[in-house]
Amino acid sequence: MLIGGAQLYGQALEKGLVSRMYLTRVELSPAGDAWFPEFDQGQWQLTSSAAQAEEGKPGYHFEVWDKV
Repeated sequence: MLIGGAQLYGQALEKGLVSRMYLTRVELSPAGDAWFPEFDQGQWQLTSSAAQAEEGKPGYHFEVWDKV
């Protein structure tokens, strides 16, 4: 399991070390300089997506992606 670090995520994806991803997508566009790397969605299948909402907080989705 990998937790944290944009560079670590990118390296693991490039080297094919990842077979499943658990992503949380927050519905915001904050300023920042570190992001989860883009990935080829053609090589992945979205197997689960659950929208979440809490009063007074931005919405978000929990996603599970499996390597095809």
